[in-house]
Amino acid sequence: MSIDREMGFCLGWGDDEDEQSVEAEFLNKMRFIEFWFRERFPNRSVRNLRDKIVALADELPAEAIQFFTDSFPDFLDRVIVTRNFLTHLDPKLESRAEKGDGLKTISLKLGYFLSFHFCLDETPKDGILDLCHRPPKNDSIRTMLQSSDRPA
Repeated sequence: MSIDREMGFCLGWGDDEDEQSVEAEFLNKMRFIEFWFRERFPNRSVRNLRDKIVALADELPAEAIQFFTDSFPDFLDRVIVTRNFLTHLDPKLESRAEKGDGLKTISLKLGYFLSFHFCLDETPKDGILDLCHRPPKNDSIRTMLQSSDRPA
C-alpha cells in the first residue's frame, strides 16, 4: 500500500517502506498527539507526554483501547520509550526502543488510537464500538493489531 503523505498519516505500509519512513510516520503521529491534546483540553496544563496520552485514552470506551492493545500501560511504555529515543537519541533507551516490525506495529496501533479520537466528535461511542467489531481485512494489519504489547 502506498502512502499519500498529504493525508497526514496512514494505518499501514507497503513492503517498500524503509525504517526512516516508518520512524517519520511514528514521530508525526506523536506530534499530532501533542496538538490534539491542546485542542481537546485547551485549559489543562500537562507537560508530561504520558499523561497527555492517558487523558486522551480516558475519553475512549475501554473496548476501543482493547481493540488495538491487550495492555495499554505496556503499549504506552513502548510508545514513550521509542519516541524519547528517536527524539533525543539517548543511547540508554536504544535497547528498549522499537525498531523494524515493532515500530510498524506501535505506529499502526497509534494510528487507530488517533482515528478513534477523530470519530469521537462525529460518532457516538456506540459507533466506535461498532468499528471495534470489524477487524481489518488486511492480514498483516490484523496480525499487528492482535500482537501483544506485554513484554516477552
